[in-house]
Amino acid sequence: MPDSRENAGETGVPNSGSAAFAPFEAWSQWLRDNMGATSATPSSTGEEAVPEGATANDPLMSAMGKLSDNPMSNIIPIDWMEISKALQTLHERQMSDPQRTTRVATDYNRRLFQTTMKVWSDAASRFWGLPRQEEEEEGKPDKRFSDAEWESNPHYKMLEETYLLASEYLLKEAEETDDGQDAEEQLRLKFHLKQFVDAMAPVNFFLTNPAAIKRAMETGGTSLADGARNLASDLEEGRLSMVDADAFEVGENLATTPGKVVYRNELIELIQYGPTTERVHEVPLLFLPPWINKYYILDLSEKNSMVKYLVERGFTVFM
Repeated sequence: MPDSRENAGETGVPNSGSAAFAPFEAWSQWLRDNMGATSATPSSTGEEAVPEGATANDPLMSAMGKLSDNPMSNIIPIDWMEISKALQTLHERQMSDPQRTTRVATDYNRRLFQTTMKVWSDAASRFWGLPRQEEEEEGKPDKRFSDAEWESNPHYKMLEETYLLASEYLLKEAEETDDGQDAEEQLRLKFHLKQFVDAMAPVNFFLTNPAAIKRAMETGGTSLADGARNLASDLEEGRLSMVDADAFEVGENLATTPGKVVYRNELIELIQYGPTTERVHEVPLLFLPPWINKYYILDLSEKNSMVKYLVERGFTVFM
């Protein structure tokens, strides 16, 4: 029998390099390869003494520290330090029950091996023109992996399956290790872990996004130049924009349905849109748009204006 000390310390707790923490090692390796590693703890100057037991050389924590100081953090609202704390909390939960953790990790590695064999078996079948065993997908298809390369290229397919499996592992562990004593901590943990797995999706990075690579080749790199300009503009503005803010002007090509302000106080302006039909409905309509949006969220353009649609059908609309 193999010596159990290969996967455990003197206390019997699996060490961070054991199979029990394979998903965490995978995330750390990815961050090490892409972010590098430093010997300083996050938010430190490098001069502070490292507390006993602190993970000074942890690539995950050091990379998170770098991300928190990155100008990108101003336009993408992801708290990397809270995410790193969530990962550590989950890590500590697993360490409290090493036997269960080892069983879960064994199952994870088994599923990863099965997935690897299936992906490359399917690739070989396609190469030799052999029939493949089709499996029905449960739930809605993941739109992030809609590009054909994710299915036809075994490298990308393996990347997708590994990411989904590791993400499922982390989120499921957050549920199964919950002792039910601190509901607020559990909500925070699940929230930040979900942010983490979404942020780490391979489609979010150029070198692991086949659609982005294909577009760059088709445009001779123009798409990359355009993306760099958009990023520079967002960094300058301090916020992430989805459209060209200079391309729209209220009243010209946005919010063009005629209306007038009929009431104003320190908090609001009430706009009235008159019906454009000869006969009108007796009861008017009042809309209170979400406060995070502008009033013209229901009057963006003539083709998708709810306000225009209603006044053309005899309704008086207040906004």
